[in-house]
This record gives sequence, structure tokens and C-alpha cells, in this order.
Amino acid sequence: MSPAIDGRAIDKVLREAVEAGAVPHVAAIAADRDGIIYEGGAGVRIVGESGDPVSTSTQFRIMSMTKMVCTAAACSRSSAASWRWTRRSTSTARSSPTSAC
Repeated sequence: MSPAIDGRAIDKVLREAVEAGAVPHVAAIAADRDGIIYEGGAGVRIVGESGDPVSTSTQFRIMSMTKMVCTAAACSRSSAASWRWTRRSTSTARSSPTSAC
């Protein structure tokens, strides 16, 4: 089992990020091959509605940029006339991803 680390410095970074308004709340977990070595969180679970603190068990809505980036790349390729919307995406895997938008 991994030894736990002294996470006071990490706790401070998380807490200061919330206090500065950089994020409304944050949770962090660090692990090595043997398991978890740090767990912590800062802020409240629901800003303005609850005083319940964030923990590593708090469920967050994670937003992904993948679909947006891939769509923008496809639109860019389409505009460059090197890609057609009717073509299967696997057939364009070898094409160059660079194109002016």
C-alpha cells in the first residue's frame, strides 16, 4: 500500500483557488501504482445553495471538449474541400489535420 503524503500544501492550493474565485469548488486525488496517496477538496458542493463541503465523493458534471474540437476540425477540412461530409471518418484518418479555418 502506498504511504499517504502530507497534503497540507495541496489543500492550501485548492482552498486558495476557491477563495480567489478561480473555481467554485474542486476535488483532487493523486495515486501511484500502489494506490491513493492524496485525497482532498475545497469549496461547497452547490454554490449559493448548500454549505456542504466538497469531498472526493462529490459528483461533478465533467464537460468534454472532444466533440466540439472534432466538429471544428471536420468543418475546417470541409471548407478546405479536402473532406466531404458523406465520407466515413475512418477514410480520412490518414489525411493531414492542418487547415485554415
